[in-house]
Amino acid sequence: MTRTLKVRIHSSVPSSQHHPPDTTTFCSYLRRPIHNPLPLPVEITLVTADLIKMGGLNLEVFKFGMYVMFPIGIMFYFGTNLDQRFTVPDFWPKPENANKVPFDREEIHEELERLRARRLYLREKRLASEGQQQQNNNNNNNSSSSSNE
Repeated sequence: MTRTLKVRIHSSVPSSQHHPPDTTTFCSYLRRPIHNPLPLPVEITLVTADLIKMGGLNLEVFKFGMYVMFPIGIMFYFGTNLDQRFTVPDFWPKPENANKVPFDREEIHEELERLRARRLYLREKRLASEGQQQQNNNNNNNSSSSSNE
């Protein structure tokens, strides 16, 4: 819905006198003097829309709606299908390949036995390696001392 508002600009100079183009006139709608180089009187027609004249509560509700909905709309528009666009296939291990934490008493004892056996195996392997290394050092020392004599 639009409405038309007619504004008549009145000259401060009587119409009988000739006025120069730089005459200051008084606008009754704006209630202030304006510069009007046109010959007077001049009729100005203003067309205004009711949607433009929004203020007070309507404006605040509109701004609040924009402040809330704009970021949500941006996140919805750019955030859809993020799982499909940015996932790496087989990034997480499958359950059968992942470690399983034992909860039952028997499972805990089995896991402790497995860890104990692994620790003893690694200890035996380390001791055998150290023994062999020490034997090699003794052989090297014996051969070097016999060659020096």
